[in-house]
Amino acid sequence: MASKEKMTGIRLSNDQNAKIRYIADFNHRKLNDEFRLIVDKHIQAFEYEHGEIKVEKE
Repeated sequence: MASKEKMTGIRLSNDQNAKIRYIADFNHRKLNDEFRLIVDKHIQAFEYEHGEIKVEKE
């Protein structure tokens, strides 16, 4: 069964990687869940300032 979620890669410095892993562990989250939370908050802040982003459903 195919996932409806898109996979993406991200390049981080060693320091960024260590720090985001520390934060995820501190919050008892998997690294992927921590990134998803960060992305969701960033999108929410952008849409609050600029309005809702309309996305076509696939």
